Amino acid sequence: MTERSLGMDNQYEVSKGEKGSFVFGVFSQNLVFAYISAYVMIYYTDYIGISSTTVGIIFFVARLWDAVNDPIMGIVTDKTKSRWGRFRPYLLFVAIPMFFSVFLLFTTSPFKNEVLWAYITYILFGMIYTISDIPLWSLTSSMTRYPYERTKIISLGKAIAPLSFVLVTVITVPLFDVFGGGEETFRYVGMLYAGIMAVGMIIMFLKTRERVHNNSRALKVKDILRSLLINKPLLLILLSQIFITIVDGLVTAVSIYYATYNLGDANLMPVLSLTIIIPMLGSIFIASKLAQRFDKKYLCIFFMVVRVIGYISLFLVGYNSLYVFMGVLALVSLTFGATEVLLPSMMVETIDYIQSITGSRTEGIMWSTQTFVVKAGSSLSGIILGYLLTVIDYIPNAIQSKETLTGMHGIFTLVPAVLILLSLIPILFYPLTKAKYQLVLEKLKAN
Repeated sequence: MTERSLGMDNQYEVSKGEKGSFVFGVFSQNLVFAYISAYVMIYYTDYIGISSTTVGIIFFVARLWDAVNDPIMGIVTDKTKSRWGRFRPYLLFVAIPMFFSVFLLFTTSPFKNEVLWAYITYILFGMIYTISDIPLWSLTSSMTRYPYERTKIISLGKAIAPLSFVLVTVITVPLFDVFGGGEETFRYVGMLYAGIMAVGMIIMFLKTRERVHNNSRALKVKDILRSLLINKPLLLILLSQIFITIVDGLVTAVSIYYATYNLGDANLMPVLSLTIIIPMLGSIFIASKLAQRFDKKYLCIFFMVVRVIGYISLFLVGYNSLYVFMGVLALVSLTFGATEVLLPSMMVETIDYIQSITGSRTEGIMWSTQTFVVKAGSSLSGIILGYLLTVIDYIPNAIQSKETLTGMHGIFTLVPAVLILLSLIPILFYPLTKAKYQLVLEKLKAN
């Protein structure tokens, strides 16, 4: 039995134009996220003069605040009622504040205390970004109730995000040259990306629609929090995603070291990135298609197992032959995108699941956990990499020992294999199979 047979036609149809506006919104948002992720640290250390240790502490404090801020934003959206819906208004109102937050982030302190100013502006940027991110992804559960349509929308969003990172990687340095270099160049380029994001948020607000609505009664904060804590399927997904996010951040961060020392040429970094990203994009669409026929839980398990085997194979192959190494890496990368689309689409189904139990839809608090997991995983990957580089006796800007190179190879291959294996365990216990989800939909229709 499908959603169409359950009489939900008016809740699943999403036009190509609406999907296009969503995709452009995700693309524009990730331009800013990619730029900040890649360049704010070097801006702080090399242009403002803040030590790398202090920058690390700033990032850590910001993540601690996110643990409070993100759920608050989720609760706010779940309690929102407006003629535009619960999520779309925030996309409109966040556009201009985001532009100014990026401007302030790359502006020197007006009161001559750069560290304090960095704390204020970096945390402010994170808070405003959260105001855009939680409503944006919450839309995927309210644009349609049809699961395959949701998976398609999420797939498009997840596929366009890496392209934003590639574009930022390719054009940012040339843009620095266009704007003349120097400290103020970071601000000009950031404002350009933030301007594109502002346009993307406004277009998404204008073109998308919320079709799946919450019940009419006002939700209490304790009820919203309870809906999160009793959502066992969601908690299992989040536990799995933490490990996967750490792997993604770790592989991304160690790639420049790996290209420089193991492969012997830092200029191979773009080639290494494309060898990962292009197959990953392919697996996003492959997984999206397979999800129309097969149970998402078992698809996840399959791709995770293959990914673990792939990482171990990559370790055994070694890096002495560049072409063999890149070929195996490309094959392994064919598994990367599957969890990027399957887990979020499963997460949307947990929203229906908890509604069938409590009678309330709480997309905001559910998606706030996704936002926090991404931020926390990214920070943890940096901490883990810093520790592992110390363990393998890495020496910056020097010829590395054979043992250090072997350790670097292990960080790039075996450590991700272990973490993906850990991410597999929660999914084995995930209870919301395809058959059980159909029962959830039938119960919602009956109510």
